[in-house]
Amino acid sequence: MTGDIEDVRVIVCNYIVGANYVAEGAKAYLLSQFGGNLPERVKLIVNSRGGRQIEKWESIIRLGNFRWATIPPEHPLAGRLYSCDDGSLEHVVRCAEIMRAKRGAAVTGVRRGRTGGDNTPWVVLEKPKPAKVADVTEHWGGAPPEPSARCLYWLRHIRRGWRPSARVMSEGYHGTAEWFGVYLFEYLQVLCPILVNPAASLPGLFREVADRMDTHAVEVMSSPRFDPDPYGWDHAEIRGARRLAQELRELANNPDDSPTAPKGH
Repeated sequence: MTGDIEDVRVIVCNYIVGANYVAEGAKAYLLSQFGGNLPERVKLIVNSRGGRQIEKWESIIRLGNFRWATIPPEHPLAGRLYSCDDGSLEHVVRCAEIMRAKRGAAVTGVRRGRTGGDNTPWVVLEKPKPAKVADVTEHWGGAPPEPSARCLYWLRHIRRGWRPSARVMSEGYHGTAEWFGVYLFEYLQVLCPILVNPAASLPGLFREVADRMDTHAVEVMSSPRFDPDPYGWDHAEIRGARRLAQELRELANNPDDSPTAPKGH
């Protein structure tokens, strides 16, 4: 430590898509502070093609290889960068995955609708649908005490092969959660990670997200702010995350038979 300046832990990344002002592979330092929002652009510092240090807002889909870096007091950027919260790296990586998947669907013209695009069967939706949650923002940073009936409904159909249209996925995270009628946590942490990987194995994706739910429960328990009250909110969140993990694994191992119809029906 030098004077009053301490080491800071920041997020760095590389440009995976270059531009006329910056080369592909250029290293950048993120300046944005990440909370519950899902940014499409982030503020960063990067060296331009001409060697000049520039500070700008950049589309997150141009960036990749996000990682932690420690900035010592003698670093040229010391004093301009601030330490990020522990969950910031995971959050920004997820943001980039979601935004890149949305842009990719629009660019490649991949048809992922429920009408059987890409020679997939038409998945008939169960009716009536469960009611939408009253407020999608009620549970955004942590699991709800019980998975919403609407979330479990969509998980069953996704496991059968149903996919939303590209238009639905382009509504932004809040608008898409409203369309699905689920809590923001359920969309961002459960549905979206499955839907943005159309080429991956569904059983594998369901198990991977189930593992994330188990990890979330462990992180709540290990938090220094954990409330040991068995009737408190923390225990309710743990139960909700574990219930989601259980449902995901059951669907991964034993997909229920889906009512399907030939195309054109």
